[in-house]
Parts: sequence; C-alpha cells; structure tokens
Amino acid sequence: MKKAIKALIFIFVSFMAGVGFTALAYHGLWLNITTGLQATTFWGFLLVLVLMFYLTLTIHELAHLIAFRLQGVGIRALYLTIFVFHRTPKGWRFAIKPKLWVLFGGLVVPDLEPIEDETAYQRVVKRFANALIAAPVTTLAFAFLSLVLFAVVLMTSTQPVLIGYMLMATMVTLFLSALYTWTFFLSNEMFYGDIVAFRKIKQDPVFQLIQINQYTMFSLHDHEKTETFLWQKIIGLLSQTRLRHSLFHTMLVNTYLEGVIYQGRAIDKVVDGKINRLTIHPYLHKEQGLQTAYELVCYRYVKQEACKAMLLYQDIEKQVSRRLPEKLKTYLSKKTAHLIHLEDHSDFLADHDNTYIGQYWIFDVLLDPYALLEHMHQPLPYVECSSPVPYLYEQGEEDK
Repeated sequence: MKKAIKALIFIFVSFMAGVGFTALAYHGLWLNITTGLQATTFWGFLLVLVLMFYLTLTIHELAHLIAFRLQGVGIRALYLTIFVFHRTPKGWRFAIKPKLWVLFGGLVVPDLEPIEDETAYQRVVKRFANALIAAPVTTLAFAFLSLVLFAVVLMTSTQPVLIGYMLMATMVTLFLSALYTWTFFLSNEMFYGDIVAFRKIKQDPVFQLIQINQYTMFSLHDHEKTETFLWQKIIGLLSQTRLRHSLFHTMLVNTYLEGVIYQGRAIDKVVDGKINRLTIHPYLHKEQGLQTAYELVCYRYVKQEACKAMLLYQDIEKQVSRRLPEKLKTYLSKKTAHLIHLEDHSDFLADHDNTYIGQYWIFDVLLDPYALLEHMHQPLPYVECSSPVPYLYEQGEEDK
C-alpha cells in the first residue's frame, strides 16, 4: 500500500513538473529563467545562500518572539546562530558567541511572568503553545510568498540578473523551508521540533512542567512565589504519575531530588515511596540518568540513611556505562563523594575546568553556570553510618 502511494505521488509530481515546464516554455518564460541563471555567478550564489539562510532563520525565530510579545510575554534572549541579543536589568545587550555555530539554528528565551496559581500556569502553557505553532505557520507562509514574488518578477521583469538571483533566492528559501518543516516533526531525547513540542506541551503534563520550570531560571522577575507553586505542582505530578525512565520523567524526579537536597524542602511521603521503588540500572546509561542516580545517593544521605547511600554509591561506581563522557563521570563521582563525606574534593570542585556544565554553556550570557552549580558543592550535614561499608575505591587511584 505504501509503495502504491509513493508511486502515485511520484507520478503526480512528475506530471505537475511537466505541466509547469510546458507552460513556462509556451509563454517564453523558460528562456528568461535560463538567461537569468547564466547572468549569475558562483560567488553571488554563495552570498544569496548565506543571506537567505539568515533571513529564513530570523523570520522563523521572530515568529516565536512576536507570538510571545503579542500575548504579553517578555523576551529574555534571541539567538541567531552565533549572534545573541539578550536583555539584562540594565537593558538590551548584543554578544557574538562563535561556539554557538554547533547549534546551526536559533532560539528564543521568554522572560516568564510570575506563576502563583493554576490559572497563571495554564495561561503560560497556552502562550507557549501559541508561540511554538507560530513559527511553522510563518515559515510556510514565507515560502509561499517568496514563490509568488518570484512569479511576479518572472512575468514582469526584463532584467536577467534580477530574475536569476530571485530564482536562486526562491529555490534556497523553498529548500530551507522544506528542511525546517522536516525538523518540525523530529524529536529525540535532546531535541523536539516545533510541531512535536506543540503537541507535547498541550497534552503531556510532565513535558509542560519541566519546560516551564526550566525557563523560570532565566526570568528577571522575582520568582520566589513561582518556585513555591511549581514545587507543589512537582509533588502533585510525581504523586499521580507512573514513573518511567524516560528523559522528562527522569528530569522531573531530579528536580524533586534537588529541591530536597539543596533547597531543604520537605520530603513528601507519597513521592518518597515512589522514589524508593525506582531501579537504578536504567539510569546509568545516559547523562541525565547518571546525574539522577548520584542525586539519589545524596537523597538517601539527607534521609539519614548514610549506609544505604554509600552502598548505592558503590553500586553506581561499578555499573556506570563506559560510553558516558569521562569528565561527567569523574565530576559526579567526586562531587557526590565530597557531599556525603567520603572524601574531600574541595580543590577539585573549586576548579571550573573540572565542572561538567552540560548544555548550560549555551546560556552563559544569561546566567553563570558555575555559580548555579556552586551551591551544590557544599558537603551535606554529616550523618554517621553505624554499620561498616566496604572501602569504595581501590588503592592507588587518583586523589588518595
């Protein structure tokens, strides 16, 4: 059946291409196209390629930005590959970050309003959804308008150079728009296309909460009440959700653990019961999972279960995947050992070169990732382990 559909699509596209070519040739427009292309240069094509890449990218990201602004949401930053426009308490600033080339795209960071109740929360969810869908619609509309504009130029202009470069610009725009449209429907554990994210933020409460909770850290507003409300939201969602080892469930668990460990929040009995039933092994093969596994060690230590914490630490050290980055494994291992008083790694943790900041480097113009993690390097209040635990390191290892 699928082969038949593909064959029909191919026949239809071929037929329409033939009709289009015949119409262009009949009206003498095909000659204008070929003459126009002959009037262009290779360097001119490269210039058009760069200009149209940035134009289509800017229009796409501005669609997100304008959609947020029309709904009354402030903007914290606009990323366009290596160029970053960001707002500080003193006003707008501009920065060039060459490392951001690896993103090969753009990003809009909203400055979320305070969220103090469910009404405000649902309002933010709706505004996020509207901003997400605005860009795909705008991208397709711009592709259509560029095609119409080229048709007008082709039928009215007698300048071969103009026709040639307009054709190039239109073809590049259509190609990039098709590429963007393809990415709208892609997703993996680190990336969600606009359409996928739009659907998930409307339907997946865990995805909603994680996204909104993450973006609050970039807000210039006082968000103490927001943190209090979101914490209750996290507790409620964890209590009602059957936890899996997927990325966003792992992030939700990790957010709860960090609240208890580093912010001194109260342990919820229902959530604690679910946390105790989690299996560790599935966490040990992915970056976010490994962070959560080590936080579970600290969580048990905070619960006055020092011996269980140390045994769990030992299990993680033995079973952690070799495929994970060595810097991540070393950092989390030594940080956790330092926090639960197994060893003193103050000097190691004080050196920023040793700190694993993950994707936070992308946002270093908005916040200091090292300052953000610094409070997580302080040893926890000492808890004595009343039963012997095997020594966790082999002799001769570094930092003995």
